[in-house]
Amino acid sequence: MNASHNSDELARQLREAEAGRGKVAFVAGEAGAGKSALIEAFASQPRRGVRIVWGACDALETPRALGPIHEIAAALGVAGPDAELGEHSRAEFFARLVEEVAQPNHVTVAVLEDLHWADEATLDFVHFLGRRIQRTRCLLIGTYRDDEVSTTRIRSGASWERSPGTTRRASACPRFLEAAVTQLAEGCPSRRRAHLRGERW
Repeated sequence: MNASHNSDELARQLREAEAGRGKVAFVAGEAGAGKSALIEAFASQPRRGVRIVWGACDALETPRALGPIHEIAAALGVAGPDAELGEHSRAEFFARLVEEVAQPNHVTVAVLEDLHWADEATLDFVHFLGRRIQRTRCLLIGTYRDDEVSTTRIRSGASWERSPGTTRRASACPRFLEAAVTQLAEGCPSRRRAHLRGERW
């Protein structure tokens, strides 16, 4: 299927979020598969009442803890966690972000780029939001290189449970990818094609 179809599929996911049924979508593929082009084309379309925020993971020797989440939080005007309070402050930070994207006067598209370079705390946030996103007006889009996941520092054994809901699929390139978050958490490479997965958690 063509790029127009893929953009239309993301638009459908956005309409679900606008109706108060938040969604998570993943775009996966090797470098040059068109992940960024798809997201940028989708984000460039004018939409009233929709705010788009971006965060990016970097190929650092030591990944920044919650680096892309801090970028998104800054764009949304949400204060970051207090390092001195440790995990308790981080949990409150996550909760504040979920509260912000659940506001009825905004629809939020949050893009997390290059999750194959993500630190574990960032993946924890994806899990945290994913478990609650169906009660928000947020579309979370994550991109990653599925041919590089096995070379990351992401340890196996992370738990990625889904809440009951309808899983919708579309044959496309990118197309919906089964268990995208599990692949990221376990560091297992998959087919070297672009894929898209979106679902209600």
